[in-house]
Amino acid sequence: MLHLMTFFLVVYIFFLAVIMSYAQVYKAKNATIEMIERTEKSVTDADLCSVLVENGADPGGYIAITRHQNTNLGKSYYSVDMFLKLSIIPIGSLMTFNIPISGETKLISDEIEIKNADGLGRKISDICTSAKTG
Repeated sequence: MLHLMTFFLVVYIFFLAVIMSYAQVYKAKNATIEMIERTEKSVTDADLCSVLVENGADPGGYIAITRHQNTNLGKSYYSVDMFLKLSIIPIGSLMTFNIPISGETKLISDEIEIKNADGLGRKISDICTSAKTG
């Protein structure tokens, strides 16, 4: 009976850790989308790093931003994908999952430019390093 209770306690703690990590990544993704929507200029790596760090994004995590143009309206929207990295402790590198958390901006002006909005994932720590070096 004690082993069964221990097992369920471990599963419960793992579940809570996943929920808290998901919420943190979701918050950072939403803050990134809000920053893109309210900007009236180009979004630099420094802007992106600032928003991600302020909202607790994991420096080892990844983010991918993709621009989708609507040439008929002369506007674009961006999709933002962040990835929640889950590792199961005893197995570690054998059991690692990247769970995508996605969102999109509303239609915004084509004049806004985001560096590296090519849909390729970039490590958050690399974005911040790039921002510091200029």
